[in-house]
Amino acid sequence: MPTLDTLFSPQALSAAIGAGYVTRTRDAALGLSLYAYTRSCQYDHAWNEVTTRCRGLVVSDADGTVVAWPLRKFFNATDHTRGVDYAPPLPSGPFHVYDKVDGSLGLIFFWRGQWRAATTATFGSPQAHWAQSYLAGRDTSTLVPGNTYIAEIVYPDNRVVVDYGDRQDLVLLAAHDAHGAELDLDRAAGHWKAVGSVVRRWPTMPLDQLVQLTGSDVLPDGGTARGMDTEGFVVHFVNGPRVKVKYDTYKQLHRLRSGVTARSIWQHQGASLYAGHGVTELGKALDLPRAEIRKLLADGDPLRTLLNRVPDEYDPWVRSTLNDFAQRAATLRQQIDDTFRAHASLRDRGAFAQSLRTAPPAVRSGAFRRFDGLSTDLVVWRALKPHVTH
Repeated sequence: MPTLDTLFSPQALSAAIGAGYVTRTRDAALGLSLYAYTRSCQYDHAWNEVTTRCRGLVVSDADGTVVAWPLRKFFNATDHTRGVDYAPPLPSGPFHVYDKVDGSLGLIFFWRGQWRAATTATFGSPQAHWAQSYLAGRDTSTLVPGNTYIAEIVYPDNRVVVDYGDRQDLVLLAAHDAHGAELDLDRAAGHWKAVGSVVRRWPTMPLDQLVQLTGSDVLPDGGTARGMDTEGFVVHFVNGPRVKVKYDTYKQLHRLRSGVTARSIWQHQGASLYAGHGVTELGKALDLPRAEIRKLLADGDPLRTLLNRVPDEYDPWVRSTLNDFAQRAATLRQQIDDTFRAHASLRDRGAFAQSLRTAPPAVRSGAFRRFDGLSTDLVVWRALKPHVTH
């Protein structure tokens, strides 16, 4: 049976964990570890052989045997046109088109005489517990021990964007055998029939046309697609990679439901950068109560915590927003420094104040901080506050 060290070297795995790109979650009672890439890995595009495989890779702690095989990380179809190493040009061969189900990705695997459920990040999430309870009420006798069944976990309290109503289901997406080879979906569906449903397959159409559809509100069959009705599609090349194609309306709704705005990015980045200034000062600068500041700082890295709520398709927007803040902050600091130096010879506070009467408010406040030998950090950051939440 394949073991962890046959997939990649211990040194490569250690490096990924050390960089914060992979986490190891242990279930001591089961003697298992689950390896998963992190949100930082997504944001930094730190994709390699280790991180793409660690998408819920479950391994025996006793001997390193791979117990559950997840799907490798796959990317947006448009990523494969950008010349990046982790998303090479797509093959020209045939492919199948499936619904992209909007829930939580789960792994169903056999261990110590029982079918177990995990999500791609952990054994102990609410979604994993729900799936375990769901399995307990189903006939699993036709499932094949050694196989890993990859399913989307769908139930009302786990809604992301798409509204499935009262549906409670484990939707089979794919399956692997004990050696990690992917099984034919129709064959795996035969094992799954008493457990849950199988992902919908659409008639094949040219990939560029499918991508164009997702910019509209039209389904491949001509029906209407709204953001709360469908996420998009997974395209699986025969004996090859998968890619995802999401509807624009879905992505927009996902961002809105996340509650992440330019202002929340400004607040979380400010808390990350200037935690050393203390709760009271930071709260005044960021327009947040002290209790909220304490909560942000307790999370360790407030910005990285916020990123967990942002769909990865919006990472370019987050980067652009952060870059804009950084550039404007650098410009304002320079203006403050130039203004202070121009009037530094005035050691009388009243004369200094008079000389700054025409300076912009943030520059004037910053120059006074310099006059008093204080930091200008929070004056600068507060001046960047977005005026609208967008």
